Amino acid sequence: MKFFTLLFVVSFAITSCSQNENKNVEREETTEPIVQEKVEVVLLNIDSLVLEINKTRAAIESNLPEPILITNQNFRAKTKQKWQKIHFYVIDNQLSRIKTYPHESVSKRTEEFYLKDGELILAVIEDDGSGERGKLEEQIDKMY
Repeated sequence: MKFFTLLFVVSFAITSCSQNENKNVEREETTEPIVQEKVEVVLLNIDSLVLEINKTRAAIESNLPEPILITNQNFRAKTKQKWQKIHFYVIDNQLSRIKTYPHESVSKRTEEFYLKDGELILAVIEDDGSGERGKLEEQIDKMY
């Protein structure tokens, strides 16, 4: 009886192992090949990028036409609560600058957005933007 029990256990173990090997083989065959991609690292010279953005900002500021004014009468309710007016500046048929003005009773904080070729290149937030435009970089509260 012990012999048959031992024979049963050994044959069960052999059968189990061979089934597991077959499953592993099937998984390997059905697994898609691993594709390794090259990742291109682009190193930016931050100083030259900042210099270029500042030059573009200065050029826009020195060439600003009269703004296109939109008052809060045309704003959605949420926007109307925060902003009194927005100025849009178009240079050479391209939107170049946007400046938002809050209600005087709410804040003096303005937000300016500078664009080049339709892309945002700089956002400026001034806690008191009621002064002269075209401030030097050191005089601006926040630049992004």
